[in-house]
Amino acid sequence: MVEGLSAREQDRLRRRDSLPVLPDSYEPLLRAAGLRSTLAFIRHYGGGEARFPARPGPDHPMVRLLGRRVVAAMRAEYGALDLHWPAASDYLALVDARALRQKGWTVRDIARRLYRDPKTIERYVKGVRAVGVRGAGVQRRGKAGKPAPLPLFSWGG
Repeated sequence: MVEGLSAREQDRLRRRDSLPVLPDSYEPLLRAAGLRSTLAFIRHYGGGEARFPARPGPDHPMVRLLGRRVVAAMRAEYGALDLHWPAASDYLALVDARALRQKGWTVRDIARRLYRDPKTIERYVKGVRAVGVRGAGVQRRGKAGKPAPLPLFSWGG
């Protein structure tokens, strides 16, 4: 990654510069139901315990969110287990920030709405900023084709 930094410092930089991801436990649901239904499921059941019912009626909340076919597939996948579903609040903030930005909201207004720091929202809206990468994915190069070091100071402009 960056020469001269300890493993701990490199890990801190990697975490700071990466975007939140959907927790792995939602992958089967994402494949079966799609992103929109998965996000609705997270908003309703995230951060709590839930199980997929064996014989849900048409008015069951999970059937209304996901559909009967998806609920049956998830029941086959997980059985009768009560599962803890992660809240995934950082991932939801990322999705919401991008949606609000597409509607024309400013970064500051989005930050107020989502109770996040404006710098975090700016990072969410722009995407991943890896160490040594600048702008729209164009990597700066120093001498001999090596990545240029990160600037120590920003003098504005």
